[in-house]
Amino acid sequence: MKMHLFISLSLLSLFLSLCNSQRNTTFQVGVILDANTANGRIGNTSLLLALSDFYSINSSYATRIVLHPRDSGPQVTVAAASALNLLKDVQVDAIIGPQSSTHANFVSGLGNAAHVPVISFTATSPSLSQPPYFFQAAINDAAQVDAIAAIVKYFHWNQIIFVYEDSDYGNGIIPYLSNAFQQVNARVSYRSVIPLILENNSIIDQELDKMKNMQTRVFVVHTTTLLASQIFLKAKEAGMMSEGYVWIVTTSIMNLFYSLNSSVQESMQGVLGVKPLVPSSPTLNSTTIRWKKKFAEINPGTPVPREINLYGLWAYDTLSALAQAAEKVGFREPSYLQNTSAINYTDIFITGTSQRGQNLRGAMLETDFKGLSGNFTLVNGKLEPSPFQIMNVNGKELREVGSWTPLLQSSSRMNANTAIFPKNITWPGESTNVPKGWEVSPSGKKLRVGVPAKAGFDEFVKVEMDPQTNSSNVSGLYIDLFNYVMAALPYVVQYEYVPFETSDGTSAVNYDSLANQNFDAAVGDITITAARSEYVDFTLPIALGGITITQKIEFDDKSKDLFTKPLNKNLWLTAIALFIFTGLALWILEHRLNPDFRGPPSEHLGLIFYIPFMSLVHANREKIVSNSARLVLVVWVFVVLVLSATYTANLSARFTHIELKNADTDVSKLTRGGYSVGCRRGSFVCTFMKGLGFNDSKIQTYTSPKDFDSALNNGSIKAMFSRTPYTDLFLSKQCNRTCMKVGPTYPSEGFAFVFPKGSPLVADVSRAIIKLTERHNISGTYKKWITTLAPKKYDPSDYKWRSVKLKSFRVLFGITAGITGTCLLRNTTFQVGVILDANSTNGRIGNTSLLSALSDFYSSHANYSTRIVLHPRDSGGRVTGAATSAINLLKDVQVDAIIGPQTSTQAYFVIGLGNAANVPVVSFSATTPTYYPKDSYFVQTAINDGAQVDAIAAIIKYFKWSQVVLIYEDSDYGIGITPYLSNAFQQVNARVSYRSVIPISATDDFILQELYKMKTMQTRVFVVHTTSGLASRIFLKAKEAEMMSEGYVWIVTTGLMNLFYSLDSNIVESMQGVLGVRPLVPDINPEMNLYGLWAYDTLWALAMAVEKIGFRESSYLQNTSVSNSSYMFITGKSQTGPQLLAAMNETNFTGLSGKFHLVNGKLESSSFQILNINGKKLREVGIWTPLLQNSSQTNANATGLSGEKLEIIIWPGESRNVPKGWEVPVSGKKLRVGIPAVAGFPEYIKVETDPKTNSTKISGLYIDLFDSVMAALPYAVRYEYVPFVNSDGSSAGNYDDLSREVQNGSFDAAVGDITITEMRSEYVDFTLPIEDGGVTITQNVFNEDNNGAGIFLEPLEGKLWLTAIALFIFTGLSLWILEHRFNEAFRGPPSEHVGLIVYIPFMSLVFANREKIVSNLARLVLVVWVFVVLILTSTYTANLSSILTVPKPVNATITVAMLVENKDNVGCREGSFIIQYLIGLGFDDSKIIRYRTSDEFDNALSNGSIKALLSRTSYTNLFLSKYCNKYARVDTTYDTEGIAFLFPKGSPLVADVSRAIVKLTDDQKLTEIRGRWIKESTCKDTSEDHSTQISLKSFAILFGVTGGITGICLVLLLASYLYNNRDFIRRVISNSGTTTWSKVRAISKHFDQRDPKAFRSKEDGENQDRCCSSTVVSVTSDQETASDNGDLSPNSDHITAAAHQPRYCPDV
Repeated sequence: MKMHLFISLSLLSLFLSLCNSQRNTTFQVGVILDANTANGRIGNTSLLLALSDFYSINSSYATRIVLHPRDSGPQVTVAAASALNLLKDVQVDAIIGPQSSTHANFVSGLGNAAHVPVISFTATSPSLSQPPYFFQAAINDAAQVDAIAAIVKYFHWNQIIFVYEDSDYGNGIIPYLSNAFQQVNARVSYRSVIPLILENNSIIDQELDKMKNMQTRVFVVHTTTLLASQIFLKAKEAGMMSEGYVWIVTTSIMNLFYSLNSSVQESMQGVLGVKPLVPSSPTLNSTTIRWKKKFAEINPGTPVPREINLYGLWAYDTLSALAQAAEKVGFREPSYLQNTSAINYTDIFITGTSQRGQNLRGAMLETDFKGLSGNFTLVNGKLEPSPFQIMNVNGKELREVGSWTPLLQSSSRMNANTAIFPKNITWPGESTNVPKGWEVSPSGKKLRVGVPAKAGFDEFVKVEMDPQTNSSNVSGLYIDLFNYVMAALPYVVQYEYVPFETSDGTSAVNYDSLANQNFDAAVGDITITAARSEYVDFTLPIALGGITITQKIEFDDKSKDLFTKPLNKNLWLTAIALFIFTGLALWILEHRLNPDFRGPPSEHLGLIFYIPFMSLVHANREKIVSNSARLVLVVWVFVVLVLSATYTANLSARFTHIELKNADTDVSKLTRGGYSVGCRRGSFVCTFMKGLGFNDSKIQTYTSPKDFDSALNNGSIKAMFSRTPYTDLFLSKQCNRTCMKVGPTYPSEGFAFVFPKGSPLVADVSRAIIKLTERHNISGTYKKWITTLAPKKYDPSDYKWRSVKLKSFRVLFGITAGITGTCLLRNTTFQVGVILDANSTNGRIGNTSLLSALSDFYSSHANYSTRIVLHPRDSGGRVTGAATSAINLLKDVQVDAIIGPQTSTQAYFVIGLGNAANVPVVSFSATTPTYYPKDSYFVQTAINDGAQVDAIAAIIKYFKWSQVVLIYEDSDYGIGITPYLSNAFQQVNARVSYRSVIPISATDDFILQELYKMKTMQTRVFVVHTTSGLASRIFLKAKEAEMMSEGYVWIVTTGLMNLFYSLDSNIVESMQGVLGVRPLVPDINPEMNLYGLWAYDTLWALAMAVEKIGFRESSYLQNTSVSNSSYMFITGKSQTGPQLLAAMNETNFTGLSGKFHLVNGKLESSSFQILNINGKKLREVGIWTPLLQNSSQTNANATGLSGEKLEIIIWPGESRNVPKGWEVPVSGKKLRVGIPAVAGFPEYIKVETDPKTNSTKISGLYIDLFDSVMAALPYAVRYEYVPFVNSDGSSAGNYDDLSREVQNGSFDAAVGDITITEMRSEYVDFTLPIEDGGVTITQNVFNEDNNGAGIFLEPLEGKLWLTAIALFIFTGLSLWILEHRFNEAFRGPPSEHVGLIVYIPFMSLVFANREKIVSNLARLVLVVWVFVVLILTSTYTANLSSILTVPKPVNATITVAMLVENKDNVGCREGSFIIQYLIGLGFDDSKIIRYRTSDEFDNALSNGSIKALLSRTSYTNLFLSKYCNKYARVDTTYDTEGIAFLFPKGSPLVADVSRAIVKLTDDQKLTEIRGRWIKESTCKDTSEDHSTQISLKSFAILFGVTGGITGICLVLLLASYLYNNRDFIRRVISNSGTTTWSKVRAISKHFDQRDPKAFRSKEDGENQDRCCSSTVVSVTSDQETASDNGDLSPNSDHITAAAHQPRYCPDV
């Protein structure tokens, strides 16, 4: 078939040539295509038809084109050989082709050297270099990226996955796609790079499986058709062409769709794609008919395509354009001049220079006509782009479903949706439902929702483990809230709760770590903070924020000793002495003991009792191993609990009516006084307290409410700082009214659910939260948990002791002692070619290093049997020079390896030659991060450019710069790193605001023009990745443009840093203050060049590999894979190449550059130095080390920088101030920020118009807040406030209308007292709230007195009193049963037994009983009883205090239901969302009276026009601050979302503004602003419900657990007794001579006797302690010895032996 094609083409061309030879000038045109591809066949057909058609129509033309076809196949070397044949032998005047972008890169260089135009209608990669004589007669791939981005924007998809091939064609489009998606706020969640040459299909399977398990369901595919066919066939097998998936393909695949196999077409059903719009015309229709005939004629046996694809049309138009240009030039005879520019005349790539090439090039650029594909106009050598069709694969057809036209950049107002879809799309799986673009649970997996496993506030989150099933049960307020919210989503989400804990059930780490773990979400009492928002996304808050201070209550009385009366003097002194003594005793008993100490089982059981007691009074988690110390601590806990409970109850009962004294609310007094303060362990509040000035040693951390209660009452802390929800729960349930909130509430953001950065669930979950808030589901759930207290259960297993895991001693690597094998009789020479640019700095340094390494290696290894011989070649800095050198080395010298070439562009061609000859190509300077198959013979002994991107991103993250400008050269070297840099910047939430692509041959004027363009932008952070020559010119011009001054940041990549000391002094002077990265090389002179070190190590590695394989002579076999023996690139195949490559990959040593170790043929990356140019030197300011990606405890804020800090940097302009990374832009459109013009509350928004100047002045709280937030952004945003008014100055509408104007584009944002509502969230995006929500009722109120007999019985209901008494008796009886066999104090006559049964549990209520408890089971029972007593007494006291102190409002019983039922008038603010809210609650619209000002509200309430005022909480506070003496807030607060700023849907500002709000909230800046406008109300809040009796239901679980534990202890005692005395019991039962009653009496009497094992002598106990201590000392000594030897911990074997040696301790 191939022969038919070319024979036909050649005969036709010859015929035309002969026909016109007498009267026409022939014009020789080469054609280089791959004849075995669809594009090759289609292109050839179109060229032949176009040739025939053109001269049929233009028969009078004086020129005729003669085509000379060449088949390139898929190899770049064949395309190069074809081009050389056409240029040297045929001396063509132009070349059409080659077919691929990779081929075009090389052939265009040859054409440029010969001044012969090279015109390609298929090479569409935008990364192609653009020499003057290269023309792209196809629309550049970059033209389609905006069309694809428009599709993504149209359907509001915010995450996509790139799937592209690893080639020039695939990589070239990536920077443009990344930028386009960034513009439409879509995030590239993953890049799947598929090798062009697949080793096996499993690579595609693995990639698809990986992507299937991701959430993203939108895939953009950019590959050749062959690879795309395999991908879609495999995707269908993997079930990824079903409903919910989105596949978008690029132009090339769409163009060849009708050439695909039917099976491939079947697998692509539902795929979307873009294709340049081809206008229909009669000419096109008729040409198509003739084209099909021509195709069938010259391609017999090949199915005829149903249409001319776009490449065929471009081929047709290309020949027409070339024929027109030839006629315009009108030359008569060809003429090539000899090329004298090259010194080396043996260079096979040297050709003559066409005299007419320049004229032909000019004529081509001027050609402008309407061809079959549309307008044919070349702009800068590229075909001008056209609109695009959006196509949908449906059956075997491509159906147009939409179109896209490029936006007019000058338009002042662009349509948000630039893609038009007039037809419905059929999606994969034959679905017509628009996919949402992501899947919550990929592959059916459940969402893993992390929950904190911290003990303490179980009402919020509680994690319980079932010991039998080992499953966890998660409950609590926030669990219920999350369940309700997820159920409210418009789709089903499968999820499961995963406790964030260690293997022993204890909490793993703090809340920051939880937010940073590998979960799909996190739920719990997790606060929105600025630090966390850097690496996760928060939903809207589900609970209010705020940090409050809680202190112990003090009373104001004239008597100085009134405060001390609840306890007598002796008791106070005893308590203080006991406090000191206990601390001292614990230290004495514990400080010498080893935590690895092992004791008898009874001590393990004692540990279970001990841990919950320690959690009551201790913040530390150190384990106490001595039973004596445990006993001391338990006694102290009992004393504290009894004293605090007795003190609280007595003080509350006796002095309730004494006026409360103002607590010490001044934080500065607490810090200056050196007081200890408390906070919850793991909470961000502890960090917040440090910001207030507290010393870290004064901040005590606690876990549970009981910890705080004990600490506050025993004086361990002066005050407790906690989140408002914690404080409310603590004060209502734990503190027994002995504590109170004091001082101001420090603002903080609220609690929210956490999702990974960019999760599509965030927006939908936030909308569900708004919906449930408005419907009161959230408030109802909150009441369910907070008003019904679940008993706290402490699980001793949470504190189980863990052995210290010791690190093993590092075993030193042994060195191989000898060399095996028989020595050769003579040294084997090993031929190694070297290809470098002799005139470049790197070339000279590399050559010197190689020669030095060669000498040094064989001086050190004189006994080696092999010797390397170097054959240097000079590439001259040209690709063709490198290719010529490689061919010479492979053909003539027959080298065994090649070191070089120098650049990545040169390497690509030489690698192909090396692969063909099986000869390793080893480069120490080609650093482009391109993928090479595993069987490639290319070895990269320089650190890949891709390794440095994370180090550069770490710098960006460290300084929190959010935008960067990327400057790179237009070459393989420059473009290769851009996808990696883009991805790295995305990971640290930095946006590439602009990409400046500098041609290698750019003039100084071009560079200066680019710099001035960037100077007008706001971004001031520039990352430069170019070669040193181009970089030198950039920095010289940057200094000239005054862009090396203060405020600018310049970061350069490794390539330039490596050559710094080779730069001229004037260039170094222009680079002052520049930052850069360079691989860390230990113990190196900083002036040494890294490329030189890599060259040195490369030769050593190669010499070691040569010796390892030990061959005697090189041997090349003839290459028979190509039939054409005259083919100039054919070389033999090296027999030793595979062995040498394997030996190189196994080589591992420490060289001059550090550790030399190859991974997949590439040098393993290392740490990087962060360097600062200061004077004429590079100064190290930091070291970056790759983060451990598999570490479960990796901090998301970590940068990888050593010590997480950098030394002081001297920035451009000799400044030491860290640049903020942006400046106010010189030009640009201002944001139009809409302002509601509603009168009433000028403190919030006030719009004033000057009647003389007609200017508007806008002020108020929310204006100041917005200004502060925008100023806190990491970049500048210009904006102006525009009142939402009519032409006459009146309000143009309500808040909903204002929101609609934001949606319609009239405003770019809206600021004011605008509430987040469900309806508004459907068409605009809200930031995080700047003000809390809530609707409150205000009315006239009067208070009544609290009187009544028997008030002391009111706190608890009768059933609860009776149950408590019964439990009291049961506990006393149980204690007696458990102790009387073991404890002398429980022995005696029956009367004393009865007394003890009543005495022991009662004394635990008010005093520490003196009887020693020796049984561990009895201790457990007593511990549980003390918990019951603590909770019961605290609850009683708190409720009684509330009854006695809180006045009961007369009208406090009013509710919304009563107002609706009585049809009372109520008032609300005009234009507020509350109007619809009240209608939703059942109010008739006629009963809702609208007012505008606070004075109107006052009049209406005073004269009875309205029964109550319903308003936002913030309005209520402001209203009450003015009318405090007349009104009060009553009844429940109805939950609503807060006030926030508005932006259009999908605005990128939303996330950044929200983060700024969190930051300013944490810094208390918003509080300061709010304080300037709103004065705090001093009114007493009477909305709190009056106390009611506490029912038995509240304590049912607690009493049940208590009774259960006590019962289990009794059963265990009985079982132990029966087992230990089984012989006695067997004898009694088997005695047949006694009655059953006698047997029972005998066993009972025996049970009443003492247990002889329980009464040991003191001497035995001392012997036991002495014996056991010796074991501890042995382990400790071993530990100390290990420490002396420099190890962190002792050898684990030593510890094991010490712990298990015979101890001869008496049995306990």
